[in-house]
Amino acid sequence: RGTVSLTNMRLNLQIFMEEQSPRDDPPWLEGKWRSPSWGCKHARIHTGFYDGYSSLREDILATVREIAIQRPQRRILVCGHSLGGAMATQCAFDCRVILSVPEDKVTLITFGSPKVGNRSFARRFAVAVPDSFRLVNHSDFITNQPNSPVQIYDHVPRGVLIDAHGNVVVDPM
Repeated sequence: RGTVSLTNMRLNLQIFMEEQSPRDDPPWLEGKWRSPSWGCKHARIHTGFYDGYSSLREDILATVREIAIQRPQRRILVCGHSLGGAMATQCAFDCRVILSVPEDKVTLITFGSPKVGNRSFARRFAVAVPDSFRLVNHSDFITNQPNSPVQIYDHVPRGVLIDAHGNVVVDPM
């Protein structure tokens, strides 16, 4: 879900970044993504989004692990709106990297999600979770946040823009 409380608002306002956990790539991800030629070489994420997700992380991953073991043929669909989209992005990454759920079994769909991390994070995420869709309304202010001259944020791929006329444009850039 999106921001509904003062606690959620505090998370949104913690715009500094910290290194993504886990920092080290598993063998299947190692060397498959390239850090940017300028800027931070390590994957970094929004501190508030990380703190919010961390408070739920163990319970969520335990539940997903249990379901993945009981029904290995089933796909895992991770979705969220706004602040929940930022948390869902981290969860989808954890499903792949921490739980080792196969690539074809994890899909991320977010609605109005803000930017979660830096360019290194976005590139790392793109390789780990290629089945990802970030739905964005053309006039949604939140999807361009955080926007800081000190901390440079980038979106995870695949943007799906819904324009003023209701048209759907995949990867508009």
